[in-house]
Amino acid sequence: MSFFDHFFPEINDPPVPKLFPDDPQQNKVIDWFEAYDKECRKAMELRNCGRFLETSANQSLSHPTVKRKLDLFLYAPPQESSAKANLIGLEQDVMGTNQSVGSKKKETKGDGRKEYDWKYVQVIAELKCVQGRMDLNPKVVLQLAGYARHVFHRQPDRQFVHGFTVINSTLRCWVYARSGAFASSSVDLSTTQGLNVFCRVYNGYLGMSLTEMGFAVDPATTATTATTLATSDNTAAPDTITIGDRKIIRGEPFFTTHAIVTRGTTCWTARPMDSESTEFPWVLKVSWRYSGREHEGIMLQSCHKRKVKGVAEYIAHDQGLSTREILGDQYTKSAVALDLRWKINKGPSPHSLRDSGTQSHTPEVAVRKAPNVGDNLRNQLAVVSIERRPPHEPPHEPPGYPHKKAKLSNSHDSSPRSLPSLRDSTEERQMAGQYEPVDEVGSEAVVGAAEIPVPDRISTRVLMSRGKPIDEFADPVELLLAMRDAVRGHRSLLIDGHILHRDISVNNIMITIASRPRIDGFHGFLIDLDHAIEADAIGRHSSVPERTGAFEFMSIDALKRNPSFRHIYYDDLQSFMWVFLWLIIRDRAKCPALEDWSSNNKPGFIGAIKMQQIGSEEDFEVQLASWFDENLGPAVNKAAWDLRRALFPVGERKELEREDVRDRLYEKVIKTFDDALAVAEEEAKTLKKRVVVPRNRMAY
Repeated sequence: MSFFDHFFPEINDPPVPKLFPDDPQQNKVIDWFEAYDKECRKAMELRNCGRFLETSANQSLSHPTVKRKLDLFLYAPPQESSAKANLIGLEQDVMGTNQSVGSKKKETKGDGRKEYDWKYVQVIAELKCVQGRMDLNPKVVLQLAGYARHVFHRQPDRQFVHGFTVINSTLRCWVYARSGAFASSSVDLSTTQGLNVFCRVYNGYLGMSLTEMGFAVDPATTATTATTLATSDNTAAPDTITIGDRKIIRGEPFFTTHAIVTRGTTCWTARPMDSESTEFPWVLKVSWRYSGREHEGIMLQSCHKRKVKGVAEYIAHDQGLSTREILGDQYTKSAVALDLRWKINKGPSPHSLRDSGTQSHTPEVAVRKAPNVGDNLRNQLAVVSIERRPPHEPPHEPPGYPHKKAKLSNSHDSSPRSLPSLRDSTEERQMAGQYEPVDEVGSEAVVGAAEIPVPDRISTRVLMSRGKPIDEFADPVELLLAMRDAVRGHRSLLIDGHILHRDISVNNIMITIASRPRIDGFHGFLIDLDHAIEADAIGRHSSVPERTGAFEFMSIDALKRNPSFRHIYYDDLQSFMWVFLWLIIRDRAKCPALEDWSSNNKPGFIGAIKMQQIGSEEDFEVQLASWFDENLGPAVNKAAWDLRRALFPVGERKELEREDVRDRLYEKVIKTFDDALAVAEEEAKTLKKRVVVPRNRMAY
């Protein structure tokens, strides 16, 4: 089944567009689109479908952290009536009942221009008229991907995003999901056949239901949850959904991932539906895990049964559909992950298809690194796939333009690696208040092989207890208590729960909220078991990578990329130390160490830098003096020193796996915080309590 047959079924008697402009300048192409949009709405009775063709080529769309412009997009603005009425009305209208859902709301700036928000964008597009430019040029691929990234960020219920490019006269449609980006074959709009395909595509976009457009369906209620259809008068009732056997009220999202090919984690506040309290004591975490990974909810449930202390308290869990089920198993299984490294050496494509001795090249789609892309996408890597081109279909060249090979930077490590992902740069991740962990795919994806299936991800929901981010500690005592109990929780998770966490970071340590004390009495606890594995599986779990976590907090051995490396408890203990050092840095915005530790650099380089900073007591003394926030006092300074002494040096890794060595190391680290607490509590008796201003809020 082709991309177009799958997403854009044949329609009866669509209006035929005028000939595509011979000179496809942007303004002419936009005029052509607008003229056809009017014809479609008139002929297909879609005047009130709720989606409108818009352009923001001369202004940026509203977004909390970035400014981007869209050449063309389909927009579904908020309506004047209630959200529920809008949702039902829009579904009915799109399905052909032609019931109006309310007037289109026009928001304008002081200069009379309309103001748009990524929250209401439903289809994205990019137009280019550049002589010799191929539509799968790396800059084009990354630019459209950047738009999709903003849509996912502003629409956390979105499961996938439709988009298209028109480069010169070449149309290509895209679908962005958490597994990657899926691209159609190219279509020449200067031909009659190409215009016929375009008719199906554009009318398909206008007539899609909300689920076909990519909005989630609550598996318990089968109701579509489209946050983009919020009302302008804010009268919508809170979301009421079912997670496992719990009926809850979902509050506001307080954490979203600004990336595409990741777990795409979004966290919402939540409370029991039958509670008389208006407080939201729970967290609803929605993410997309790889199909070969264990459900985090199952692991938390296991921790609850085994009486593990110091981890998030389990409430309920369930799971939704996978990307293959959502987009179509038959189609996504036939898609192939592609790689562009062959372009660097100007060699033949490893992804060619052959038929009767004639070679037909599948166009390049995956991008290793593109220079000068802009908007912090320079260091991003793309995972995209494309449908197999039928043998009889020749490769398409832009009519009238000579072929020009894309030039790619070869400065990035070109050695075979796991499937790369569209991740944020460090700068944007810090702005968004997150450190997205490296999520290497083990044996299921090795870049460079043309027949790799696109990896599958499953929508996963977990309901758990809520905490306060570790970087919002009120004073040194609260910091030290939370860190100590997080380490105690890690030990309990490993020894009582037989689970190794493997992703210790600033994001994953919480402070217990004073008004909601834990049953185990811990002042801090761990969250996020997405990368955790059963302790018995250490070193032999083929579908789970050994290296996980954010580079900033990874252990030195994990960063070295030794082929024989196996992640053990010691690597997590060392990550606790890097988290603690990160927390006590005086001015993170101006700290060279954080730039050195960032994912902009290669792992081996980061590992070497960390060893230089901490390898000897003399070097560490210099570094700590330049980092340390003196307002935190001598107790915290003592803890930093004692942590370094407890974890360096420790001898051979093989010896670390002995139980007696493991138990001694845990005791040393825990004693480090206990000793520092004694100093802090003594200091607190004589000094006024210091309040530390929270920095770069982190969350689940």
